[in-house]
Amino acid sequence: NISVDADDAWGEEAQRLLRQHRLSCDLEAVRRDQKPQRRFKRPFETLETAFQVTCQVMVALLSPRVHPWMRRLSACLRMQRTYPEVLPSPSLSVFVSGFHAKLVLDVANGLSLPPFRWVQYRPEPEEMLSPLTIHGMELNLLGALAGVFIGRVAVETRQVLHGLGALLVSMLPVPPLSMDRAVPFAAPCAALCFHISSCAVLSPYVVTSLAALLQEAQLHGAWLVPTLAQSLRRNCRGWVNRFTSDSQANVAEDDDVELVWLAQDSVEVDDHVPPDLLCPITGQFFVKPSVLQGSVFERKAVERWVASTGRHPLWRGIQCRMDDIQPATDVEALCHRLAESKGWALCHRLA
Repeated sequence: NISVDADDAWGEEAQRLLRQHRLSCDLEAVRRDQKPQRRFKRPFETLETAFQVTCQVMVALLSPRVHPWMRRLSACLRMQRTYPEVLPSPSLSVFVSGFHAKLVLDVANGLSLPPFRWVQYRPEPEEMLSPLTIHGMELNLLGALAGVFIGRVAVETRQVLHGLGALLVSMLPVPPLSMDRAVPFAAPCAALCFHISSCAVLSPYVVTSLAALLQEAQLHGAWLVPTLAQSLRRNCRGWVNRFTSDSQANVAEDDDVELVWLAQDSVEVDDHVPPDLLCPITGQFFVKPSVLQGSVFERKAVERWVASTGRHPLWRGIQCRMDDIQPATDVEALCHRLAESKGWALCHRLA
């Protein structure tokens, strides 16, 4: 009976705290203040990925010296331009020409000209992002910057690896004759494989990040560049907190590791917790509870939800932003007191 009464007391305290959070937010007022929901614009991811790959490859072909393939390509296309041995600013040339070319391609895609009309998984007409809008211009600008930057990093990495390889070969007592013949052939092939691998790995990630940035900017009614600045500032603050906090907090910040409450026999405690102290998204006992528009959720779970949908997990018609998520310190303190009374401990496991 004493144990049942104690559990009821914990449940009543949890209900009281959650009721206070619900009363502190007027959902009807939030609905009235928000703009009517509309379908977000989204980029054509296939075209964006191809653009990223092209930018990175072009930087690789023009830096630090113009690759002979560029002259052959120019001759095959019967172009009047002749490339010098070294371009004065290859990254700037790729950025400017790539930005203009991407604008032309986006206009052709918006008009459903061939071959774009035959490509699958194109956005619906009402979801198509116009390249002539501010968001469209910013997306092309950031995409060109990302492609040139990644291409330049790949070139510098290639140069470092090439220097290390030449140093290792020079350290051999007597380089074999076969190696002298193989190195001039193997070096360009290795550089090509390196650039193709970097494009295949990084380009989809860049496109996904730009699409998420565009959705967040539309949700906030802001431009992409200020939204990117806020995102970078938020990520930098998170990294600083990880390095300045204790090791257990660092584990909690890791996306691949999650903290859970376990009993002394390493059994999960979710079935022995008042329902009001379980996250509505994960169904687990709160570790880092946070408040979003009057409702309490696990912080990492609600952050992933808002970042991917921009909506409230429970209430329809409520648009949410990352800045709306606030820590619920009172609920967290209650969870820690309950766990201490039961002898439970925080443990980390792979998500």
